[in-house]
Amino acid sequence: MKKAIAAAGVTLLLAAGAGTANAALYTDTESFSFNGSTSPYNLSVNSFNPALGTLTDISLIVTTNITPEVQLINYTNSTQSFTNAQSTSPFALTGPGSTVVNATASTGLINGTAAAGQFVISTFSGSTVNQTQTFDLSSAIWNQYMGTSPLSFLATLGPFTSSASFASGTLGVGGQGLVNGNVTIDYTYDTTPTPIPAAAWLLGSGLMGLFGLKKKEMV
Repeated sequence: MKKAIAAAGVTLLLAAGAGTANAALYTDTESFSFNGSTSPYNLSVNSFNPALGTLTDISLIVTTNITPEVQLINYTNSTQSFTNAQSTSPFALTGPGSTVVNATASTGLINGTAAAGQFVISTFSGSTVNQTQTFDLSSAIWNQYMGTSPLSFLATLGPFTSSASFASGTLGVGGQGLVNGNVTIDYTYDTTPTPIPAAAWLLGSGLMGLFGLKKKEMV
């Protein structure tokens, strides 16, 4: 019985001293939507507050939906036909620690007719390109993602590259585009271990003392 009491005391002391950290996840997602005319676009994402615990990983997930457009500007008062019109819409997201995410969408080749009217712009859209990219950020830049102030990201659409075939002097060609999506940051961290209550230490010490007293009585 005395051995059992001693063992219980030792086990309790060991358990009391084993305050363990727990893995946790903090996520923030921010949306954006703009076009080439309103580029660049600023957005803020929450940083990681060190008071939550010890940071162990940062993942950046960027979702983009880009609709590229090619525009034909009519320099005459009559409709004008064109062939092989195309435009490319490049997207870039820049964040702390020189973090850069790129995505691109192209209209493909489009044949058609520009609307009549001097300086009238006709816009032709390509298919929307949807893309999700995930990055594990280097621990070398984690400190730039920590704090209590929001993180600043800059999103841009353009510059556009475009081309088309048409009768000389009749049309001009340009690029445009629309983009929307999300920026998500996953912070994985270990929570700060919960301090062991003093009562647990006193209880363990008491059991050990009780065992010592019983042992003296046996001598």
